[in-house]
Amino acid sequence: MKVVYFGSGELSSLILQELIKFLDISLVITKPDAPKGRGRKISPTPVKEASLKLKLDVKTPTNLKDEGFLNELRNLKPDFILLADYGERIPKEILDIPKYHPLCFHPSLLPKYRGATPIERAFFNCDDHIGLTVFVMNERIDAGIIVLQDTLPFSPCYETKGEVIPRISKKGAQMLYDAVRLIIENKADFKPQKGEVSYAPKLKREEEFVNPSEDFKRCVGRINGLSPKPGARMIWRGKNLKILKAVPYGRCDVSLGELVFLRKEKKLVLGCSNGCIEIVSIQVEGKRPISGYDFANGYLNVSFQH
Repeated sequence: MKVVYFGSGELSSLILQELIKFLDISLVITKPDAPKGRGRKISPTPVKEASLKLKLDVKTPTNLKDEGFLNELRNLKPDFILLADYGERIPKEILDIPKYHPLCFHPSLLPKYRGATPIERAFFNCDDHIGLTVFVMNERIDAGIIVLQDTLPFSPCYETKGEVIPRISKKGAQMLYDAVRLIIENKADFKPQKGEVSYAPKLKREEEFVNPSEDFKRCVGRINGLSPKPGARMIWRGKNLKILKAVPYGRCDVSLGELVFLRKEKKLVLGCSNGCIEIVSIQVEGKRPISGYDFANGYLNVSFQH
């Protein structure tokens, strides 16, 4: 069986590394190398990096409708096209190529959170589970018929996106394999998407900033949902900070937006609209991440201590 895999991001890279335990991947398609990080160094996608380590054939087309690229795919005669976290709409010319259905894994219970940031939105909204869906791709974004769905419990107040993604990837790879097997065995129970449609668009820059005026649990969910990348930003005393992990603290006498070290509990807290959050991990621009306690020792003077 010939399988072509489309993907780009970290989640997709982890899914690919799990998926090759079940399926032989004939070809990997990922986005071209692009500038990344503060130095804007040209770098491959996580999927390309993983593919090279796994010695998989990988291509990085700049135009998915290029006739030469399309002919390469057609000549390969894949049985399946599988996709996860690719980051670009797949044209009909590609969707029509495989013998069986082109399948996509999406980390939401579709039609909820259609779009680019379903995991982040689940954190921001303090959901208690991540939805998981494998569906048949069509020309509309995340709108195809469903093959499989499941849920993964998580704790947005105590886990970060970086901690949850490996668990999602294992389930996602298993679900893609199960969907392939069901379709080949003619046992798939295809279902239309039902329920209210909601969207998870790309993050706007302002959404990447800590918002102390939010409910303190939602503030924690935003911080943890942005960690480790891009990181929840905060300007403090002219310094650019990234808060990388937080947990709820509860009621405390701290002003909105103020960072305070509670000496008795040895905790760094941030005042929010209806309570405080504890800062577990924080990073000053240009420095390595440190604990809230170490930040307080290095950057807070005694007048800010309780």
